[in-house]
Parts: sequence; C-alpha cells; structure tokens
Amino acid sequence: MKSYDYPFFGKAHPPEGPASYAINLAWINQSLNPEQTYAFPCDSKEELINQYLDKALKWKRANQEAVVNFWYDSHFTSAKALANTIEILKSDERFSQIELRDIRDIDIVKRNPDSFSDMVPVYVRVDLIKLILCVFSIENDSMDAATFSDLDVGELRPNKDRMSKTELFNPEIMKKLIEFGLELGADASGKTENQFIQIFNKPETLIAIKITIDAALLRVITVLNMARKRGKGYLCHLSSGAVFLSLTQETPALIGSQLAKDDANKMKINLQVFDWERNEEWVTYDPLTHGCIPLGNAYLGAHAFKFVFILEQNDQFIVKKLESAVKFPVDSSIYELGRRDIDSRTGRSHGGLADRTLLDHLIDRDPANGQRYECEFLLPPTFYKTSGFESLY
Repeated sequence: MKSYDYPFFGKAHPPEGPASYAINLAWINQSLNPEQTYAFPCDSKEELINQYLDKALKWKRANQEAVVNFWYDSHFTSAKALANTIEILKSDERFSQIELRDIRDIDIVKRNPDSFSDMVPVYVRVDLIKLILCVFSIENDSMDAATFSDLDVGELRPNKDRMSKTELFNPEIMKKLIEFGLELGADASGKTENQFIQIFNKPETLIAIKITIDAALLRVITVLNMARKRGKGYLCHLSSGAVFLSLTQETPALIGSQLAKDDANKMKINLQVFDWERNEEWVTYDPLTHGCIPLGNAYLGAHAFKFVFILEQNDQFIVKKLESAVKFPVDSSIYELGRRDIDSRTGRSHGGLADRTLLDHLIDRDPANGQRYECEFLLPPTFYKTSGFESLY
C-alpha cells in the first residue's frame, strides 16, 4: 500500500501538541420518541445538566483552546425535545462554550439514510459515527487533531474531571500520534477499546479510517439486504462488533501497511475471499485492487475469531466462513495503541442495546417494494476499482 493523493490537510505536528483540536461527544437515540422531553433521554432539567451537559463542560474547562462538540441525531429527536434542550443551553452562559451539532449535517450521513436509520441497531450507528466525527473535524472543520470520547470517560478519575491538553498530548502519546496518527482508549486490563479515540491529521491515518468506515457501510447494507431469517447469529455480530474490531485491528494494520518499508510489515489477504474455488493464496492488500470486501467481516462465534463473507447468488444469500482471511503486519508496535492512563470502559453502555433480540425487527423487514438498500462511500468510487467489489455484494 502507499499513501494515496487525496485532498487532506496533512502537516507536521509540533511535539508540544496540535495547534487546533476538537473534542467530540455524542448521544444518538435508538429511535424517535415523541414523548422525550429533551434531545437526550432524561426527565428533568437537572438530569439533563448533570448527566449530559456538565460532562461536556468538564472537557471545555480542561481544554479552553479546544472546540467541544456535542452531537445528536435530528432524525430521532423531536422538534419539541430539541427546542427544550436549546432553551436550557441558552439559559446559562457556561453552555455557550458547547457546540450542539446534528450528525445529519455531515455529508456522508446525509448520503446514507439507510445505514443511519432505526433499522440498524443504535450501537452500530454509534460505533460508526465515532469515526466519522473524527474525520469530519479534521477535513471539514480544519482541525489538526480530533478526539471522540464517550460521555462517562473520565468519571473514574479521582475528581471526575477530564484530561487537559497536556495530558491528552503528553510526550508518550505525541510520539505515537506523530508516528501512527491514531490512539485509542483501554479498559482496566489494558484491552483496547473504542470509547476513546484520538486521531491526527495524517494522510495515512485518514485513508485507513475512511476505508474502515466504507467497509462498515458496506457491511450494514449487506445485512439489511439479506433474505429474511437467514443467519441471525451472523447478522448480530456482523452488524455490531465488525465496526469495533475493524478499528482496533484492521485500521492499525492499514496504517502500518502504508508506512511499512518492507513487504513483511504490510497487511496480506487471502485471495479465497474473492474465489472460493481456488487454493489459499496470500497477497499484499491494496484497496485499489481489493476494495474493502476483506475488512469489517470479523465474527466472534464461540469465542473464535473468524472471517465471514456473504455471497449473493441467484437471489440467495450464502454465508461462508473462512478460518483466515487477513494476515496483519508482523511489527506489533502499531497495535500498542491503548492508553493506559485512562480507563475508557466505565460499565455504562450506550443504551445497553447489545441484546440480539433487538435485531428481530431488522431481520424480519424486507426492502420496501422489493427495492434494495443502498449506500455511498466516503472515498470516491474511483478509489475502489475491483470488479469483485460489485460481484460479491
């Protein structure tokens, strides 16, 4: 892989930290609830402030030089709830430091109404929007760096405060960000998590994250188009954990492949992904040739890490499992991206919606009037030139 020439702002970053950076928070409602009083699920002004707005203010107090964005989804927020929320924000001058923003103003979200509909489990949409917000902050808001944080990250600190710029971009973290452009959070055991994400304006990193986003969009649409009642277990995992596993494993590999000086440290794919009749054959992954088909297909079944592909033949969907589809670079340093100075797993999931029974409505629903669900990608169509891209999906 090489670094492709797309219109990024990539620049050298000073060791003391970026000149400009954004901190992104979000709450995405599962569906539209006309009875909800505010943009976020709470019953009183006090709860709105304590559970949501104050947490955004903590980031702003610790990072006066940063832009703090609090994102919501207007498709699942009533006009009344939004008006009530804005009224609270205007009632206290402190809240003027928080930018309340709508994800539907982001072009890639606007162009993918199916992928961001309530047919898709909310935790899938949230995992996807985390990456989109970071890219948007850099490319559209011209930030040198972007952070996404779950609301409760920092609540386990002694004073329940948030990291300052000095902590966010300490020398050890800056070294990794300058080299790889990506840093993630970790839980108490050191396991990498996606509750906390930092990215730098680094072309290789933005390319890798965009490929990850496109793979997720492709996966969501594939799941939506699958025939009813087929492979429910696969659907649950592929429509949820795939985004997380892509970010924590495949995205670093994509970055490392672009930066690698030798072929041993470039990501490899098994060409059986494209032709099930051929023998196992490994080649260096190139998105221009292979598209994003090999990515985002992780399936954790019976605690085994496998790759699953869904083929459409004669209007039938066929689920195929491949024991090994991707080989990651041998240089392990690219995967050591979990910050040990913050516990990003606080025990509060985004709506607690990991129950697979909540996917019943998705599996039972066919496209209206036989129409297929569609998606558009973040990278331009010319970026993916493989014919296999269309034939498999």
